[in-house]
Amino acid sequence: MLEGIGMIIQKAKLSARFDSIKLSGEEIEQLKKAKDLCELKIIEFWDNREQAEFKALCSTYFDIASQLPIQWDSELVIYEQLKLIAFGYLGEHWHFVKQYIKTHNGNFETIQAGDTWNQRILTISFKAIIHLIRKESWQEISCSVALINQLRQEQNDFENTFLNQVNEESRPYGAAELVSLYHFAKCVDILGSYLMEGRPLEPENELQYHTGIALEYAQKSGNISLRYYISFLRLLR
Repeated sequence: MLEGIGMIIQKAKLSARFDSIKLSGEEIEQLKKAKDLCELKIIEFWDNREQAEFKALCSTYFDIASQLPIQWDSELVIYEQLKLIAFGYLGEHWHFVKQYIKTHNGNFETIQAGDTWNQRILTISFKAIIHLIRKESWQEISCSVALINQLRQEQNDFENTFLNQVNEESRPYGAAELVSLYHFAKCVDILGSYLMEGRPLEPENELQYHTGIALEYAQKSGNISLRYYISFLRLLR
């Protein structure tokens, strides 16, 4: 399925170090197709995650996706980056994930939170996750917790405006998306608190509870990308 893709991945890695080496347009398209095929196979193995092939597929996905140009202006950029991080962890590539985040840290910091409440929750929670993964100092963890506290402070100002802007027919879906994102943000908050204070003593139970609700309401919201990511997040508890 992925025959020959290893050579292109290696060439992509070398192109980041040497200006004289460049991927052709055809090679970039091959990487994109391989990434999509890899993702389909991961979904196929979803119920057999203990198999070595599942982990190998996740690590291969990370190897491919981390070499592709990032579409920073895409409305799905955060979901794509969260997916890359999740598959990197599932493929036991956590050290490469951390290195990847360090490489692109400046770009992550410049992603605009936007004016809509659902996008603000997603973007600010994403930045909090980046701090937790990078975790180079206690200040990183403190920044993560501060970002989640920022969301709490903004909630009254943004929530009603967001729901009022959604047409009446779509309002239940918009509300469900917010509930899912709130529980997603709560998971980040729990991780930050645990790393800073050692509380709660057993964060796995609380994470299981909140990711479960987040997934339930992501399904109700009809937001496929959110539902997809929360499913990955549940595996990283």
